[in-house]
Amino acid sequence: MVSVNDRDALVEELTEFYQKLQQLQNLTEAEGKGKASSSDVDKCEALRSELLRESGKFQPIVTKLTGRRSGQIFGLEFDIWAEALRGQWSPTRAMALSMLVDAVNEAIGILQAQPELEKHLGAAASPDLPNVIFDKMQFHPKIVEVSGSLFKSRHYAPAILQAFIAVNSFARQKTGLSLDGKQLMAQAFSETDPVIRLNQLRTQSDKNEQEGFKFLFMGAMVGIRNPKAHDNIVQTDPFRTLEYIGLASLLMKRAQEGKLRRRRKK
Repeated sequence: MVSVNDRDALVEELTEFYQKLQQLQNLTEAEGKGKASSSDVDKCEALRSELLRESGKFQPIVTKLTGRRSGQIFGLEFDIWAEALRGQWSPTRAMALSMLVDAVNEAIGILQAQPELEKHLGAAASPDLPNVIFDKMQFHPKIVEVSGSLFKSRHYAPAILQAFIAVNSFARQKTGLSLDGKQLMAQAFSETDPVIRLNQLRTQSDKNEQEGFKFLFMGAMVGIRNPKAHDNIVQTDPFRTLEYIGLASLLMKRAQEGKLRRRRKK
């Protein structure tokens, strides 16, 4: 546990440090693409030196809160702080800087959430805090089954992917449709001729709800499941991951609660 006498002041200082890291990340990205001017390179070096001096204060706090200190690329482990703030540009430095930005952002989130979580959950800020929240949430059992161990072992992108794969698989199994993803959800939750009816579809509000959830299901497949499945996306924020998993759980519950409806013959 990290003892914080003046949490608000620490959050403010960490936020300033985080914003400087983001500036360095933007300059580093431009440098890596060969688009940085000589002025940008000078700014990058000055900012890097400033962050390096300040890192001694914040590194122990961020590491204690998040448990994140090292990263891996191509099977090689590195200290994200040392690698992110070293002088010479490299792909590894860019990756480490991205990880460091995420770690500091996570630490800020933990500090901001700590008072309410201590009050309601009896949990102190610690690396285990996201897991405590996961266990306290009433996620759909199937989502817990496919994502729980991945989330708790910090495999956040796979945890999200498996949650939405489960939603897709459940909808296909329940409807008997041989479609997938966006097309599956469009037919399954159609507001005019659905296979899964989320309400009585008697009023305009009922139809609006059905249509709205249809787009939520479709959007989840296109905007969340597909990118996680096809791209090498790095997801390091456990709290953002909880939000994704919460959406998957809600969709799974609504799909399970929905009534199968005999569709009109065309």
